[in-house]
Amino acid sequence: MEILESIQYGLGYLFIGFIAGALVDALFPKYDETKDTFTVFAETVIHSMLLIIVVFYVRKIVKIMPFLFVINIDTNGDGKIAKYHPYQATEYSGELMIALILVGSQLNLIKKVDLLSRRLYRVFYKEDKSIGVSLGI
Repeated sequence: MEILESIQYGLGYLFIGFIAGALVDALFPKYDETKDTFTVFAETVIHSMLLIIVVFYVRKIVKIMPFLFVINIDTNGDGKIAKYHPYQATEYSGELMIALILVGSQLNLIKKVDLLSRRLYRVFYKEDKSIGVSLGI
């Protein structure tokens, strides 16, 4: 039952999180490397604050879904019914799916954070950030 509950709430977070994430990402200006650092930083902060609010409401929406698989089972064969207590599964709070789907759908935000990171690296080390891997192209 706990596996079914984890699957149900995981799918809820997948669908609601993806829709909310795609809508939030579409609200903000597209990634533009030519913008000044302050503008990109401001967009990133506002985008992140809105994501905090969206995560709060995505959780609320998914948690109002009733558990669909409430089945009372005679687990010991003695005629006594073991009642499953829903809303205890680890995926009920949705951290994994929120991290993967909601945050993963923020393509503009991810690109802006990368741009800010590269610019900050350039300020501190006076060189461009590189992972030191040659592609041989």
